[in-house]
Amino acid sequence: MRFTISREKLQEGLAAVTASIPAKTTLPVLANILVETTERGIRLSGTDLDIAVSTEVVADVETQGAITIPAKKLGEIARELP
Repeated sequence: MRFTISREKLQEGLAAVTASIPAKTTLPVLANILVETTERGIRLSGTDLDIAVSTEVVADVETQGAITIPAKKLGEIARELP
């Protein structure tokens, strides 16, 4: 998976999805955000098993794919981007 996205768009998407990510969980995967490529960009998804949030963000997708990334780490990286 390979895509290009502006920092602002990534942060907007993360802000929407991280609200559904639990602070503490017994299932480690629930602390992750699912990042999937779509025709128009990327879809960010998160859940705490009671509430699920998914948002689509415009991005230039070069290669299709999907991955889960720890929400906390991805948020830290997005804040440090130039």
